[in-house]
Amino acid sequence: MLIVDQNRKTIINFDKVDIISIDADDEIWIETINARYFLGEYLTPERTREVLQKFIDEYKNRIPDQNTVFYFIGKFAFGSFPKEK
Repeated sequence: MLIVDQNRKTIINFDKVDIISIDADDEIWIETINARYFLGEYLTPERTREVLQKFIDEYKNRIPDQNTVFYFIGKFAFGSFPKEK
């Protein structure tokens, strides 16, 4: 599974991820053995947790060995997640 950050500048292979965390500023970060990557920031703690839960659900429901890509949505995006192409 590939993960695309909120700014659409970084693509991360989920197989290389060690930690996904939310910091005190409601930003979502991924850590690998070599680096720490910013994924996205949100206006409220609730929205941050909602986005992280959507990521978890996407990972659980993916088809193994298929090309799954998760796009972190923008900071000011509200409502449901858009369908990715």
